[in-house]
Amino acid sequence: MEHPLADALRSVGVSKVEVAHRLSVDPKTVERWIAGRTPYPRHQRALAGLARRDASDLWPNATAAGPHRRRRATAPSAAYPHRSEVPTDAWLRLFRNARAEIDVLAYGCLFVVDEPEIQLALVDRAKAGVTVRVALGDQSGDRIRARGVEEWGGRGIETRVRTALATFRILGRQQGIEVRTHNTTLYNSIYRADNEIMINMHVFGTPAADAPVLRLNADLSPETASVYQTSFERVWVNARRLTW
Repeated sequence: MEHPLADALRSVGVSKVEVAHRLSVDPKTVERWIAGRTPYPRHQRALAGLARRDASDLWPNATAAGPHRRRRATAPSAAYPHRSEVPTDAWLRLFRNARAEIDVLAYGCLFVVDEPEIQLALVDRAKAGVTVRVALGDQSGDRIRARGVEEWGGRGIETRVRTALATFRILGRQQGIEVRTHNTTLYNSIYRADNEIMINMHVFGTPAADAPVLRLNADLSPETASVYQTSFERVWVNARRLTW
């Protein structure tokens, strides 16, 4: 008997071959998932994004957020009124402490480009075997132009994105770092290192550097963290690999 994942993928017209290509896995792995094998949490989130379903609906006994826990109110482990007030050391600790995965979802995140130590931290983690995935804005996309008007009142953000992409093209040559571009409406920028997540909220009429940042721990706030992790996966599977 096929897993409900099979019907979910068919309903949105996504084939097994396309799943394998999008997730960079062997087609036989996809067949095992459809036959009932439970994917790793990261793949659960990606598959849920492709199928436009919640991971908890597809794998109710093994959700992407981890074992079932009684719902309880949680609070961020840290909060900053503006991204520009987040100390560089906080970003460095976030990335340097990664042991398995680093995910970045933004339009430009030029502050990373402006800090050589952060760049070196990403390269160092990739060399240590950490999977680093970076999704930046498509500089020719309509969402970038719209954000430029909403946040900056002009086209300055396009220049910043172009500058960031130029730097990440170089970083992306390091094995273990993959860079893609996306053209999605970005409600938040997401910076994740394993179970620690920094959320840069976006506010209409306010540049991202002036908007608040929340820090979450997925172990303490599993349901909240899962929302952002799933959002990243949904953008990632539809993003385009950056060409060199």
